[in-house]
Amino acid sequence: MTRRSSGRGVARPWAGTALLIALAAPALRAQDAHATLPASLRQGTRMAVMALADSLTREGLPGGGLYAKAAEGVLKGADDARVLEAVRSVASRLREARRALGPHASAADLEAGASALFAGVSPGTLARFSSPSRPASRTQTLANTLTVLADLVWKGVPVERVTQSIEALTARGAYDRHLTALRAAFDQELNAGRDPIASLNRGTAQVLRALDRPSSP
Repeated sequence: MTRRSSGRGVARPWAGTALLIALAAPALRAQDAHATLPASLRQGTRMAVMALADSLTREGLPGGGLYAKAAEGVLKGADDARVLEAVRSVASRLREARRALGPHASAADLEAGASALFAGVSPGTLARFSSPSRPASRTQTLANTLTVLADLVWKGVPVERVTQSIEALTARGAYDRHLTALRAAFDQELNAGRDPIASLNRGTAQVLRALDRPSSP
């Protein structure tokens, strides 16, 4: 599905499924991932990607996702220059996510944070979600929360509206599964032809009703 405009007008390479590709599998150790680089890349490009991934790994960041990004670019017909630009952009967002989320963020948290930054979420919002005093830290994993945030923002809902919905669910004791249910309900409403904000409102109301049932944790 083509991303709906959220008013930012920023072109981003390989949108859609590319947004959360890093969350589909655990991060690879850089030294074990070299063989996954497409053979069609020039040697200089391959060496640059490997060096950058190794640098991230030494910094304690998940560098394996850079190989997946390079492979994705080749699959979609990007030339070496665009592949390297996209890989460097991913590395930059991982570093920015680390600054926003703090030194104790897990690899999954960092990858989800980088995806949220890619969608247009600000570093300040990432820090807001990672605050130790926030109730979500006791009931939801940060990675899942940021994944849902990124996905809904990418699909056209303003960041603040998504944040408000997630915080409303959190205040009612929502767990990861409830945020996942919000994402599914949103997609169902969006596919039915409703606009992103209406889809979020209806999805949020649906999950809130589920939380109000006595059987909900």
